[in-house]
Amino acid sequence: MAAVPVPHPGRDGHRQGCGAARDPHRRRPTGDRGRPRLCHSRRSGADIVEQLTLIAGAARAAVAPALGGALTGWTVDGAPMLRTASAEAIAARDPLGMASFPLVPFSNRIADARFEWAGEHHAIAPNFAPEPHAIHGIGWTSAWEVREARDDRVVLTLDHAGDARWPFAFAAEQIVALTPDTLTVTLTARNLEAFDAPLA
Repeated sequence: MAAVPVPHPGRDGHRQGCGAARDPHRRRPTGDRGRPRLCHSRRSGADIVEQLTLIAGAARAAVAPALGGALTGWTVDGAPMLRTASAEAIAARDPLGMASFPLVPFSNRIADARFEWAGEHHAIAPNFAPEPHAIHGIGWTSAWEVREARDDRVVLTLDHAGDARWPFAFAAEQIVALTPDTLTVTLTARNLEAFDAPLA
């Protein structure tokens, strides 16, 4: 697939970071059909952040697989449906500045990053400094792989072998699907251990 620079939904519905605004009814560039467009956002001195832009009619949604598999924006007719990630948040690779990110294998907070499961005590790495807690799992701070990509749909996967951030192995999948009127994110997770493991 040829990489085609495309606009990224910016704050207040304006395009920024990956090109100027364009007419949503304008003919698309030629290239591989049925694949989302590849977009790179960059600030001076910062690493490139790859985004995939989904298109359905006048709707646009952008996903950053390496940035926690996060949504960076969703617009319809140029109007933001979610808070759009700023160029600064993208350049800083700050998941908290994204439009949305996946909470897996747990949501909310594990107090003091310690918990008990099946009679065993576990201490995991805090991930929300300066607080001593573990917040929202590890999906939002991990790079996701692109398993499938089309104009209006992308499938991202995360395979976790178990480490100091989360001791249990699991596989997660996100399906991001765009229509002219809706954006659907389906998140599933599967335990890869030979025993019961927590998922919340």
